[in-house]
Amino acid sequence: MKFYTTSFVTAALVCGMTASAGAVDVMTFGDAGWVSTDTRVAGVNATTQPDIDTRIQFVAGPVGSDGSVKLIAPTGSDKATLAMTNTTTGYGSLANFEASYRWFKDSPIGGAPAPALKLGIQTSDYGSTGSSSRIGENDWDKVLIYEPYDNPNAGSTPDGVWVTQAITSTSGDWWMFDRTTLTGVNLPHNSLTLAQWLSDATYGAKLTAGTIVQVQLGVGSGNTNMVGYVDWLDVSFDGGSSTTTYNFTVPEPASMCLLGLGGLALLKRQNH
Repeated sequence: MKFYTTSFVTAALVCGMTASAGAVDVMTFGDAGWVSTDTRVAGVNATTQPDIDTRIQFVAGPVGSDGSVKLIAPTGSDKATLAMTNTTTGYGSLANFEASYRWFKDSPIGGAPAPALKLGIQTSDYGSTGSSSRIGENDWDKVLIYEPYDNPNAGSTPDGVWVTQAITSTSGDWWMFDRTTLTGVNLPHNSLTLAQWLSDATYGAKLTAGTIVQVQLGVGSGNTNMVGYVDWLDVSFDGGSSTTTYNFTVPEPASMCLLGLGGLALLKRQNH
């Protein structure tokens, strides 16, 4: 009986350690509202779970992580996008947005592409853009796109290591896609910080009054043979006063805990 009690305490401690303190664990689609949005297979919307699973996967590792989301784009017309959306009240304004996230690239291609962070925004133009055939695009009229390779620490992004991107209003450059014109604005080699976008002569007033309704992590079209991973997104919509951490992981640790405790319970019954 003493052996059982000691093992139970040990198992409980181990289970406690596998949980992510202060973080929201996202282990599968639907957790904390994270779902596939604009994900494409050979240029076609991925509308079934088997198709989505070929582009977005919750996996163990890579090394240095307790789990992550794997994003896959085999061809230039493929895309993998995981997103959370709130079109009822929105999340907040661009003026107070801060974030950091980890990414890992494991691609046969060299050069710059890496998983991006994107913000879908509803401005006063929302509703005047017409409908889009692409899943998720009807939630916003503008999207700001943060791509690590278009930022000061980039150039040629590294393969096989975790990189943490920290983003504030004045650190990290974004380019924009505007659905009212269906064109890219300030393409990656001419991008702006959030503060610069908010003071932009053409878009500043609309973006300042706009609301973030979607947060995306993904790899975009045009990045052939792209394989990337994302994990540990810290996001704040109030200037850092309140931060939510999303830990993209896998359910195995919890399952092992349940198995261990169940086994100990069985051992207790046998000892009785």
